[in-house]
Amino acid sequence: MFSAIGIRNGDVVMSVNGSPIDSPQKALDIYQSMMTQSSVNLTVLRRGKEEQLTYAIQ
Repeated sequence: MFSAIGIRNGDVVMSVNGSPIDSPQKALDIYQSMMTQSSVNLTVLRRGKEEQLTYAIQ
């Protein structure tokens, strides 16, 4: 699933839909909530730079 939305090897997901990923439990909660959403906005750290990624979920 992650490669399908553009996450690359080495990327660090910093936040999803504005919610910071600051614990394994938070990451799991956000992952589960993504299943009911129509789009997802990610902030990733890629090669030392923050990037915003937005994807429609179909």
